[in-house]
Amino acid sequence: MPPAKSDSEYSLSEIEDIATRVRRHWGLGDGPIANVIALFETHGIIVTRFELGSDEIDAFSCWIKRRPYVLLGSEKKRCCRSRYDAAHELGHLLLHRHIGQEDLEDKSIRDQLESEANFFAGAFLLPRHAMLREFYSTRMSHLEGLKARWRVSMQAIAHRCKDIGIIDEHQYILFRKQISFRRWQKNEPLDDTIPLEQTEWLLKCWKFLTDKKIVREAGLEDELGFSLDLVVRLFGNSEIHGRPLSQVPRRIVPFA
Repeated sequence: MPPAKSDSEYSLSEIEDIATRVRRHWGLGDGPIANVIALFETHGIIVTRFELGSDEIDAFSCWIKRRPYVLLGSEKKRCCRSRYDAAHELGHLLLHRHIGQEDLEDKSIRDQLESEANFFAGAFLLPRHAMLREFYSTRMSHLEGLKARWRVSMQAIAHRCKDIGIIDEHQYILFRKQISFRRWQKNEPLDDTIPLEQTEWLLKCWKFLTDKKIVREAGLEDELGFSLDLVVRLFGNSEIHGRPLSQVPRRIVPFA
């Protein structure tokens, strides 16, 4: 992974290059990412969903003992928005590890960090060469087709194309007016049909332990301080072992 800078802000070309290098490092081409959450989990990022209880915060991320964590707000049920939030947090993880709490107290620095993470998310989800090849119109029907293929919101696609010069400011403003006229700012076409990507890593670990009979029924919930119900809340599934949660043992303990 590319190291974070510690001396100054990034240029847009540097962020573009970092996003491209991450895709190459993870063996991705320039096409759509099938499942962002599964991709993160495959590469060691712990992803959870939880009720953040705030309209101002969609997600956050951090490093704990050299392990990256991304927490996505479970209130946000739209897949395209969630994928963008996850990519945004990946940008923070890669670009801003050096940022201290004192920096975050400066609004101008916070705004710069958010701008950089947003640009990274667009570059990571919508590679430049692919957009140059596929984007040819701000017609709503064309953008809806791109959204279905890339699983990124129409608004994010248009903004990305403005950032890389495919459309100019005037075209982008006209697009925003169309979005506003249709009242699609918060709920676009396809938002209710594209399924939300689910986190699975901890549930898979739990299943592995029970399948291998490393754990059994007893008091592990009391010993660890968390239950399977909490795991499900964090990782967004209602089944394990193919069974409803009501049929899964809640109290387990390691074999001697």
